Amino acid sequence: MYSAKEIEELNAKNIEYPDGSTHTLYEAEQQQRAFERKIRATKRTLAACDEALNNLSDEELLQKLEKNFSHYSSKLKRQELELNSFCKKTGLLSDGSRSQVYEFDKSTSQKSTGVAKKYYRTWSKEHNINNIETLAEYYNVKYNDIKRYRLLKGYVKAIDEGNISPSTGFDLYKSKADEIRRELVGLKINSNPDYDITDFTTHFVDRVLGQTSTKYKDMRLGTTLEQLKDTIANPISISEPSFISMKKNGSVYLDKRVKFTGKSCSFVYSITDKLLIQATSFGGG
Repeated sequence: MYSAKEIEELNAKNIEYPDGSTHTLYEAEQQQRAFERKIRATKRTLAACDEALNNLSDEELLQKLEKNFSHYSSKLKRQELELNSFCKKTGLLSDGSRSQVYEFDKSTSQKSTGVAKKYYRTWSKEHNINNIETLAEYYNVKYNDIKRYRLLKGYVKAIDEGNISPSTGFDLYKSKADEIRRELVGLKINSNPDYDITDFTTHFVDRVLGQTSTKYKDMRLGTTLEQLKDTIANPISISEPSFISMKKNGSVYLDKRVKFTGKSCSFVYSITDKLLIQATSFGGG
């Protein structure tokens, strides 16, 4: 039997998750158990892989298992840091004994940690991410610095899809995003108060940087902030609105967009979200 006050306390959604949502203590504890179950499952997989690696001689199978071991090692590190971040944010106590797996001994643990670190070093070098030096720091950014992580995800996607060169580097990418925020956010397009710029997508950063600063065949020119400012202040033409299906916080909505064209560049603006979507340079200054 519970008193009315005790029931109210049990039903109170006063536990905040890292994503900002609020939940009851019971829900938070169940989420913690779910994290711990996933960690145990990953450790069992790693233990089985390690056992097989120590007893196999087939080179092809060994390569596949090594790849699997690397994948699950990185996954385990992510899961562990995700759990730690969750407990830190919610105030729940972490209990390592609930994540223990008998087969996952000290040797396998050390090997897994080493492989995960090596995997991150290779990945970060390929993507030229010099200012996030360790895997732990990467996940610290992911769970505790939402704006920086959004930029990092956009940067990695742009590299993987060939929209910008890896030589750009995440330092320059972030610096350009900061410059866009200083110079463009807060402006009103064509002095229209309904077209105020409150933010921009990471794809917009890609298009500002471009693939080259001079004209080359099949290479996209970058767009300067001077070009964009001129088009923002003096658009020559404005397209008819188009509607793009988008998803935000699990809900689908129609994003109303228009294209503004100026003398030296054009850009797409979301009327719904009041942000810059992409830009295209026509060349020149």
